[in-house]
Amino acid sequence: PLRVVKKIHFHDYNNSWFLDVECVGNDVVSVTDEDVKFLREGFGCTELDEQLSHLQATCEENRPMYFYFVIGQVIETNLH
Repeated sequence: PLRVVKKIHFHDYNNSWFLDVECVGNDVVSVTDEDVKFLREGFGCTELDEQLSHLQATCEENRPMYFYFVIGQVIETNLH
């Protein structure tokens, strides 16, 4: 099982800015028809479409898996 992520803290290397956001979902997906369709229809994410097309064209059976995070509202930031 995956650890449930509730908040993500972004910052630069110097900590001169930060952005805290809520995480409303997280899981893993593989580059398969079903998972790529889920991301596209559920979240409007098309980042894996090209990779899926390539893997299908080469008949690759071993598909990579990725973590995904669904970002919600901004909690706090020092960005203006």
